[in-house]
This record gives sequence, C-alpha cells and structure tokens, in this order.
Amino acid sequence: MNSIEKKPLKCLKCGKPYRDKSFRYLDGFKIIPIPDCHCSKEKETKKAQEDKLKNTGIPKSFQSGAMRDWVDMPGSESCKKMIINYYSEIENNLVSGKGLMIIGSTGVGKTKMVSALLKRIIKNHNKTGLFVSVPTMELELSSKKEGSKEMRCYLKKMTDVDVLVLDDIVNDENSSWCNKFISMIVWSREEDKKVTFFTSTKGVAILKNVFGDQTIGRILSLTGRNIEINTSKVDMRDPINKEKYLK
Repeated sequence: MNSIEKKPLKCLKCGKPYRDKSFRYLDGFKIIPIPDCHCSKEKETKKAQEDKLKNTGIPKSFQSGAMRDWVDMPGSESCKKMIINYYSEIENNLVSGKGLMIIGSTGVGKTKMVSALLKRIIKNHNKTGLFVSVPTMELELSSKKEGSKEMRCYLKKMTDVDVLVLDDIVNDENSSWCNKFISMIVWSREEDKKVTFFTSTKGVAILKNVFGDQTIGRILSLTGRNIEINTSKVDMRDPINKEKYLK
C-alpha cells in the first residue's frame, strides 16, 4: 500500500481550505470528505440576517444607514454620544429592558439614528426587531375591528418582538383608539422588560397629556433616559441643509 499523502481540500467557491479538513490519496484514489465550507455557513448566516432585517419594517430610505453615518449637526453631538454610550451597555440594557426616547423636531435625524441602532442590535446580538411608524399604524388600525382576532395578532406581534421601535409616537392624526393601542403595547412590554425605542416631535409634558400619568410613567420606565436633539430645527430633509452638513 502506498504511503498516504495529505493535502488540503479547498472549497471550489471561495478557494480557501476547509477548516480542520483534508483529503488523502490512497493507492491512486482520492478519498474526499464532503464538509460544509465556512464560506457556505457565513453566506447562510448573512442571508438569515438580511431576511431578519428585511422583515423589521425599517423604511427603505434608512435600510442602508449605519451608526457611523450619522451627520454632525449643531446640537446633535451630545445626542450621538448618549446613544453610543447606550449601545456600549447594550447587553445590560437588553436584560433590563431599557430603551430610549429620542425627542426632536422634524427632520433632525431621529428615525435615522434609531433605525441604525435597531439594525446593529439585530445583527450583532441575534435579536428580533420591528420598526413601526405610528402614523402608518393608525391606518392599519382603521382597517381592523377592535377586539377582533386580527387585532389581537397585530398587538401580539408588537408585544412579543425582542426590540420594538415606535416612531413618531404622537402626531396630530392620532386617534384615541390609536393612543389606547400604544398604551397596551407599552404596558405589556414594560411588564416583560422588553427593549423599546420611541421617537417624538413632542416633549414629555405633551406626551403626558396624551397618554396620562400611568402610561407615560411606564414609557419613562421603559426608556430609562430621554435624549433631546437640540438642533434649532435644522431639517435634514431640506436639500440645502443636507448639502451644507454633508460637505
């Protein structure tokens, strides 16, 4: 019998050797194990993450953004620092169910920041996430009957997810039923210690008038801290401002 010659088995896709695998030549015949290449596993993992992100409901305009892409605007520096500090303690925050409330005028980057934060948590910490625009939710609720099975499933989707974003929690179109629905979400998530992020153009005093003492108390319990973006109402949706601060 001929001596056994060991050679690395390389993946035909990526060209790299399989991890801890080899094939042998024995009496002129090639004995080849068929392991799963790490590139295939990485590809599967990446696809699973992409599918998870695709199902979060993050608006398309914010799907490609990352925390490093945040634009420096007057007044936003302290906000960015607080969010980065929050993420540095993310393991503890996920266990304790502490989220954030980001308050600021229209177009200052609240949605962009919270979308990037949600994406990073899903990607790096294997959590499920859901982004919900409250004005859009208002339309969804109008098509569902209160107390129906469809409504209960819709509520369960928001209460069960690991990390939830409620974007633009108060606006001029909110109905009393929408506010009641938000209160149910908040009460359930606060009891289950689930991370929730809120964005609002209104301050805490107005939120208290809308939701009442008990619900706002639970919102503040969920968030732990409020971050207010003081940018003198610089609207980054305005092309002039966008060009100015992206230079």
